[in-house]
Amino acid sequence: MKTIEHKFINELIKLEKSNIFAGRTIIGQNKLLVVGTFNPTENMVCKPNDAEWFYGRKANNLWRYIPEGMIDKSLKEQKKEDWIKFCKNNKIVIIDLVKSASSNQKLNSFSDKDLESLISRNNSKPIFFDSKQAFNNCKFEYVVFTRKIWDSKIPMLKKAKEELINNLLQLESISSIENQIIYCPAPWGNFTKRAEEWSNKMQIIKKK
Repeated sequence: MKTIEHKFINELIKLEKSNIFAGRTIIGQNKLLVVGTFNPTENMVCKPNDAEWFYGRKANNLWRYIPEGMIDKSLKEQKKEDWIKFCKNNKIVIIDLVKSASSNQKLNSFSDKDLESLISRNNSKPIFFDSKQAFNNCKFEYVVFTRKIWDSKIPMLKKAKEELINNLLQLESISSIENQIIYCPAPWGNFTKRAEEWSNKMQIIKKK
């Protein structure tokens, strides 16, 4: 059986082992932890993956939404180096829940439901990001999930999300689910309502 790896798995492993993201140690206080689900390598998904870095596909607007909310400037048309610098300067850490999964088939798309379905069909167990190892002695003002709805259609990812939150609480990386966890809609596509919701959520973060 083949392994579908995260396109930036080396970044995730480095974070786990060395507590380093975007060229800086994350030990101590951080502003944001941004949490996604999975980003497969281009050879294991049926659609092109042109991402240079996390959330770097052309259809994704995260590099518009978060920078506009924090520095009043979109970085969507910028490059990987600019995104890394922004994360370093603003103490932002980005992870995905899944590092890899086993399958003899390619993913049809980047959909979380496709990932769940593929893993279920192959009766395989994915390898999750090790938040206990990565975030020991780290604190976050906010945790931003780039998925708004976590329901029975994605049970594996929902469980992984809940385990991440529990680990953050146990490590005292956060102290309050109600005040520090923010759920945002997936940042892809040109949807006015989605952009407005991100803007409103980012105002909460900027005010602190």
